[in-house]
Amino acid sequence: MDKKTVAVFCTDVVGYSAMMSNDEQETLRTLDKCRAIIDSLINNYSGRIFSTAGDSVLAEFENPIQCVKFAIECQLSLHERNQRSTAPPMRWRMGLNYGEVVVYGANLLGDTVNISARIESMADYGGIGMSHAVYSQVAETLTSVKFVDRGEQYFKNIPKPIKIWSIPVPGATKNPNNKSKEVSRVERDAMISHVVNDRSAMNHGLQAALDYKADGKYEYAARILMHRITNRDTASLDGLISMCKKKIIPDQLVDYVVAILDECGRFFDSERQFQIGKVFASGVLGDYRSKAIKIWRLSAERNEEAAYELGAMVLRSDVSSEMEIQAAVERLGAIAKTKNISAMIVLAEYFAKHLDVDGHKEQTFCWLWAAREYREPKAQLLLEQLTKNLTRKEVINYKFSAEALIEEISWHLK
Repeated sequence: MDKKTVAVFCTDVVGYSAMMSNDEQETLRTLDKCRAIIDSLINNYSGRIFSTAGDSVLAEFENPIQCVKFAIECQLSLHERNQRSTAPPMRWRMGLNYGEVVVYGANLLGDTVNISARIESMADYGGIGMSHAVYSQVAETLTSVKFVDRGEQYFKNIPKPIKIWSIPVPGATKNPNNKSKEVSRVERDAMISHVVNDRSAMNHGLQAALDYKADGKYEYAARILMHRITNRDTASLDGLISMCKKKIIPDQLVDYVVAILDECGRFFDSERQFQIGKVFASGVLGDYRSKAIKIWRLSAERNEEAAYELGAMVLRSDVSSEMEIQAAVERLGAIAKTKNISAMIVLAEYFAKHLDVDGHKEQTFCWLWAAREYREPKAQLLLEQLTKNLTRKEVINYKFSAEALIEEISWHLK
């Protein structure tokens, strides 16, 4: 099966279904005019369309710089067309990604394509979003282009957060479905003050909140729970965390919930801090990976689960600092030596991504060898892949180190 590395462009129309329901013929006429602009520019920038369906277009570009230049000119041309036209405006979201794809006939498949579609779904209306993989390829060359850091985003069915950048273009408006945002300290303090002084929540016990929740009155339930959390009530915190995990926090209260968990979380025990971190890391409230890291740091010394999640998140991120990585490696190493196989695999995967660094081949081999010793099936597969690129001498030397590591783990267990 052939593979290659390309920049993938994905786009579709904002509110296409509603436009079709309102006026199908006019929408299709407008779609044809917009597609004529898009298709022509793709050809001008040496791209190739490999998939279309309704209002969506997927195209590949061998050069990511050409892909970004195309996207900018495309949005400018579409915006200009909207301003000239008397028909309802048709706006497009655009998502760009760069990486390896699988060639399947005339089509392209793989995570690179899937992630470009996820980025497109969260792009501004009439705007352009791109992964850090694209940004890193073009930023030094396209110095006249303004890139806006949108932080790390969590996408459905994608295990790791993806750092996103956007390019401001005329006519673009914020995507209301993108909940990821940070608020200022003043805004957060105002939210907390509002919760503390919420008269509708005062003088209500935990049972009242649970009754409201059972009746589907989630706003009342959440407001009571938040008010009680400011008085450090652990049962109310458990109730609010449960609502977050079940995704039943009303949209209008999401920012308040984030503020309360962020501000009051430090007052609770390490197990509850771990659970708050899980909520932030899950993405159910938006992109709050930084808050997950912050609260897990508070509990990592007393809670091994928090220490593991903190270390794993840092090593799996593409934007962690050297200091963060070093601390994460040390933290996960200590956890792995307690026979934590998940920590062994995370360490092995991290070192495997940087095999050119001195000592990383040996570290990868040792942790995979140890994980295999404890019957982890994934370790055997990864070990087989690694040894294909090792010399016989390296394998022999690494085995000695790996057996020593297993003995050290056994000693720790005793």
